[in-house]
Amino acid sequence: MIIFSGSKIGFLECERVPKGTVLAVIIKFSRPRRLRDFQLKNKKFKVFDPSHPPDMGYKTYYYANEGFLINSYKGQVIGLVYIAAQKDVHLCPEHYEDPKGFVEVSLVP
Repeated sequence: MIIFSGSKIGFLECERVPKGTVLAVIIKFSRPRRLRDFQLKNKKFKVFDPSHPPDMGYKTYYYANEGFLINSYKGQVIGLVYIAAQKDVHLCPEHYEDPKGFVEVSLVP
């Protein structure tokens, strides 16, 4: 899924960038990929648990410099998300300061 500014999706609108600017690219794999294939040791990733309640097996690796998130479940990569790189977060801070919103997983009773 590619989200553009001006697309009226609602949760991701930014008036500081021209209409048609890519705000996010969300990729969900049809089959999980091996985490080790992504060679995470080469970059400085922040790691967080995107699930509610926590400890369901999800883990997200976030490389802020490039605006790149790798979402995994029990050691298998299930998706990728590209958002604004660190240098561009100031253009839409309300959307990019907390990247967790792009990968959150919740169990709804």
